[in-house]
Amino acid sequence: MDKIYDLVINFKDGTSWDKEEIDMSQNPEGIKVFLEELEKMGNAELTAQESGETREVSEIKSVEILF
Repeated sequence: MDKIYDLVINFKDGTSWDKEEIDMSQNPEGIKVFLEELEKMGNAELTAQESGETREVSEIKSVEILF
């Protein structure tokens, strides 16, 4: 069974969505698919599960994988 990792999305304005905000835990293959889909999305929007806040994919600075 694959280990599950938590993701944190960091935005260019210095804010971040942590694991509670985005409810995103994935195995390595799931992370790969998620990152590939982000690259394809361009200016699509992501919505945080906890707050309902919406951000554009183009605002993402980095994605952290927490071990």
